[in-house]
Amino acid sequence: MKNQFVPYDIALKLKELGFNDKCFDFYDDNKELFYHHDDDKFHLGEGVKAPLYQQVFQFLRDNFNFSGNIDCCDNLSTWNIKYPSKLDKGIYSKKVQSYNDAQNECIQEIIKLIENEQ
Repeated sequence: MKNQFVPYDIALKLKELGFNDKCFDFYDDNKELFYHHDDDKFHLGEGVKAPLYQQVFQFLRDNFNFSGNIDCCDNLSTWNIKYPSKLDKGIYSKKVQSYNDAQNECIQEIIKLIENEQ
């Protein structure tokens, strides 16, 4: 189930963007995942929330109007970003080797676009 959570570097960027939804896991100071039932450290202010990929895509849609989509075909995955606030930017896409890589790259690209707008 560990691969259902975004990696630490993405979780940290999301925290900087204001992500504060409830999560099952969090990363401690050693960048290790801890399950929610072990969250005494988290309540003391240590750690970074580790959201599920679906939480991240919803957060980016709801708060920044970006929509990411992942497609699989012929053992390659493609990510797409719908960026409706600037139609000239259209859709970004790239083929990568795995579905997980596509999710990570898509989220990282959306974060870059958000940071460039701020």
